[in-house]
Amino acid sequence: LFLTLSEERFLWPSELRVLVAIGLLGAFTTFSTLTWETLQLMEARDVVGALLNMVGSLIIGMLAVYGGVVAARLL
Repeated sequence: LFLTLSEERFLWPSELRVLVAIGLLGAFTTFSTLTWETLQLMEARDVVGALLNMVGSLIIGMLAVYGGVVAARLL
C-alpha cells in the first residue's frame, strides 16, 4: 500500500520511498518488501531476475538462520 501510494499518487523520490519502506517499515515488512521487489522484476518482464531474487533470498536466509543456530550452540 505504502509503496504504491508513494510511487503513483504522491510521487515521492525513489530514495525517500526506499528510506521509509526499507529503513523504517522494513523491520515489520521484510517479506512484503521481498515480494514487492519480485513483483517489480516480474512486471519488468525480468522473470529470471524475479526467480533469482526469490530463490536467492530463501537460500541466503536459510544459511543465515543455520549460521546463527550453529554460532549460538557454540557459545
